[in-house]
This record gives sequence, C-alpha cells and structure tokens, in this order.
Amino acid sequence: MPPVQVDLAPASPTVTPPTPVGGRYKRDVSKRVFVNRAVNLNKIQFYGFDMDYTLAMYKWPVYSEALYTFAVDEFVGMGYPPQIASVRYDIDFPVRGLWFDTVYGTFLKVDSFGNILMCVLGYRHLSKGDIETLYPNRFVTLTDRMYIFNTPFNVPELMFFGAVINFFVTSSPQPDDTSVNVSGKTVRFAELFADLREAIERVHLAGKFKNFILDHIEDYIEKDPEVPLLLTRLKESRKSAFLITNSDWDYTNRIMKYLFDHEQYRFTPWTKCFDLIVVDSRKPRFFSSGTDLFTIDPASGLKRKVPDGVMEGGKVYAGGSVSQLEDAIGISGKSVLYIGDHIYGDILKCKKNKGWKTFLVVEELDHQVACWVKNQPHMRKLEELDDAVDEMYMNLDSSSSQSPDVSGLKHQLRETVNTIDLSYGKLGGLFHSGTRETFFASQVKRYADIYAKSCTHLCHYPFSYYFKTHRQRLPHECLSDLTPADLKLHVHDSFDKSETARNRMSHEQASAMLPLLSNIHHVMRSIAGDQSAESKGSCAVGGQLAEPIRVGQQPILDSSSESDED
Repeated sequence: MPPVQVDLAPASPTVTPPTPVGGRYKRDVSKRVFVNRAVNLNKIQFYGFDMDYTLAMYKWPVYSEALYTFAVDEFVGMGYPPQIASVRYDIDFPVRGLWFDTVYGTFLKVDSFGNILMCVLGYRHLSKGDIETLYPNRFVTLTDRMYIFNTPFNVPELMFFGAVINFFVTSSPQPDDTSVNVSGKTVRFAELFADLREAIERVHLAGKFKNFILDHIEDYIEKDPEVPLLLTRLKESRKSAFLITNSDWDYTNRIMKYLFDHEQYRFTPWTKCFDLIVVDSRKPRFFSSGTDLFTIDPASGLKRKVPDGVMEGGKVYAGGSVSQLEDAIGISGKSVLYIGDHIYGDILKCKKNKGWKTFLVVEELDHQVACWVKNQPHMRKLEELDDAVDEMYMNLDSSSSQSPDVSGLKHQLRETVNTIDLSYGKLGGLFHSGTRETFFASQVKRYADIYAKSCTHLCHYPFSYYFKTHRQRLPHECLSDLTPADLKLHVHDSFDKSETARNRMSHEQASAMLPLLSNIHHVMRSIAGDQSAESKGSCAVGGQLAEPIRVGQQPILDSSSESDED
C-alpha cells in the first residue's frame, strides 16, 4: 500500500461543513462515511467499539515494519536460516483480503465466487498456465486449507509469509509443488505455515512486542483528538457506548489513556465514556458461545471469576459473551451500531448472530480512493475496449460461422488491467482487480452497513443523521439512455383492458380443463350442491365465508390474509 499524496483536511474537532459535489452536498471525502445499507442514527442508542485499528490507529508503515521484524527474529530463533533476517519489509507488496493456500504456499486473490484473479508464489506472479496446473478452471473454494488475511494486523504477516517463501523458492529448486528445500531438508508448505503462524503468535502472546509498543507509544500510535471528542459527544447526547477488545486490560488501559492525553480531555477518565468494558473478549467466539467471565479491578488489574456469569453495567470484564453484555446494559432489537476493523471477527459475526448495524473501519481507504480517482482514464479505456469488442460482434448471430479476431483488443484489456492493479501496489487493490470485485469487497458489501477510514468520521455527522444508500441497479436497469420508442420488446401492459379481455380464459377452456383437476372439480361440485350457501350469494370454505367461484371468472382472494409488511 504505497502512500499517495492527496489533499486531505487535517483532523480537527471542528466539523468541516459539507461542500457541493456534482450538484449534491457531500462531506469532504477525507471525512465521509460510505453506505452499503441504510442506517438511521436516530434509532441507534448503543455504540459498540473495538479498540485496535478502530479507536487506536497504528501508524503505517512503521508499525507493520516493527511487527514484521519481531516475527522474523522469532522465526530465525526457531532454527531457520539467519539469512532470512536480511530480507527487508517491502511496503508495496502486501494487501489484505488475500487467501493463503497451505498446500501450495500461494497467495490467492479471488472474487466472491472463488474465481482466481491473481496467484503469487513468494514474490512471483504465476501465469495462467501455471495457475491452471495447480487450480483447474482457476477456481478454488474456501476450505480449511485456506488462511485469510482479513485484518490490518495480517498485513505485516502477509509480508512475512511472502519474504520467507520467496527466500526458499529462489534459494534452491522446489522438490515438488507442495514443498520447499530448507537447508537440505524437504519441508511441506503446511509445516512451514504452522511454523510461520507460531512465530507470529509468539510475538503477540509473549508480551515483548506489546511492551515495545507501549515504551515507544508516540512512534506507533496515532493520537487523534477526535477519538475522545466522539466518545464524549456520545455521552453528552445520552447515547450508550461499550468497548469489546481482544487486548488485555493493561495494554487497553495504557492505550486509551494515551488517546485521551489532550489538554481538554486530560481530566476525563476514559472509562467514564463507556457503560461497559470487555477485554480479553476472544472475538469472534464472544459473539457466539463466549468464554468464562471474569471481573477486573481497574486499579490493580486483578481478575476474579464471576460465578453466576452475570455482567453489570459500569464495570470492566474479561471474557464473557454478547448475550451477557446485552442483558447488562439493556440492549434490545437493532438499536446497536458496532464499529470494528475485522471483517470476520467484528463485522460478520455480530451481523449474522445478532443482527446489529455494522460500521467497518478500513484504514487503507484514502489510498484506495486516491488510486481509483487516478485510474479513471484507464477505466474509461477499459469501457472503450469493451465497446470495441461488442461492436465486432454487433451484426453476428447464431448463423455466423466466422469469429472476429479480438485477440489484439483482449491484449490491450489485459495490459490496461495490469496498469490499474500495479497503481495500487504489487498485489493490486483491496476492492478490485481491474473491473472485478475481490472477495474482500464482496464481504464488505454484504456485512458492513457503513464504512470509513476512521470511526471518528462520525464526528462530522449529527447523531440524528440518516445514512442513505444509492439505489442498487441490476444490469437491465442501467438502460437510462433509451426511450420507449427504442424498445423492440413484447410488453404486457396490465392496464390494457382490451388485451386482458382478449387473453382471458374462456368458459369453454375452463370447462374442458376442470374435469382433469380432480380436487378442484370435487370442490366445485360440493359448492354447486350447497343450496343454502348459494342462496345467500356466498359459500363456506374452510370455515369462512367466501365468494362463489364461477367458471370463466378469476377467483377473488381476501388480500387481508397476507401482507407485504411484517
């Protein structure tokens, strides 16, 4: 994710007024919240927050470089060649959302259906032929052999995997497609993956890296004045806020104190901004079965198990489950907006298990938007090339025996797509590969109701704001340049009474059909024989009065029996 220089307004507690864009008023793009599904803040009473990469934003790329360096050191300490430590972090290489195949050791960028858009071994992009050899039809499914780089924490991990694998595949020939040569020993990618993951886990769990970050907190954590601004404004607006983080209490407390270390908030205890705090939550398990519940003394950090498993508002807990949290602060219905950075652990799980409204923090968004805008000439070229291909097929139909030569146009299409991808970085964009959406983009569209670079963008909207989505169109609904006169379609006009009368089933047609329908014919004979009901102009069906069904007429249904609304 290379840095792209764009003119962005500096973060400030002062709300930036909206400016007209394309005839409509929009917030400045650097403060905008983007909408997949409507969210009415008037109906939101509870605001839930993750901490890491949500309230606490880590400085890029220095944080990723530090985590990568610690991981390499652990890996070498596990007995792997020390030469790996000489491989430097490449900020242009990693992008999250990729799949890692633990069998072939490849990074896969796929679309929402599993079609492979890009395949990389180490740093080398595989050709279509190589991909076909490993993955017939260039298609994969999400199984246990796949590991997904979902979060910003996974970005340096992806770089770590790529550097190590590239070191081995370039140092000596691979014994086969599923293994590498490590100091004369054949090691399968599945074994290598396990050791790579163990090195990462050691970095996070040993505590040495966290202590390093805390000791150099100003170098690695963004101190955004809009974080305490947002939380205090929620409190002033009588909204409830809660914190759910996988970090431990000591780390969480020191990070949050640092975020509140501003002149106007220095005497505001950060814990007072939350109605309930959960650390060591073990998300995504927190949103399903949960774990054992402990209460924490904020002063000493001591943990004590809660025997009855009941949370109470205003306290700090470790573990537990979302159901306990809901009971503690009185959450009911869909009055919650949960904000986090992990598309699976934060967004997908609380959306599927609880139906909460969701806000995804995408720290790479400024870079993605800048590249998207910069690539508009190339996108227009893609459209022109697509139109040129369509034009070559314009006058051909199923009787045509010759196919036009579009190889030159397809080559230009591939070159243009490659240019677009490389503008984002060596592994392309987060949301697209050319014009095709990535798996990550499909997850964002499906599970994130709204998304932005930072949760503090909410400071620039009133808490009564209604986030509206653009109307989603199917391809056939994009024919805005046509008029009714241009259409050569067979159109059924439901208001054309003459055509309706002409096509209505005749008495003779109905009489010929009814004997073949034994059940309906039996009912019709019963109705016809019910003289008492007939004399009243109605008949009893299923214990209720209904209009008599007459041959040649459409049955009249009681519309009150079913409704489009709940």
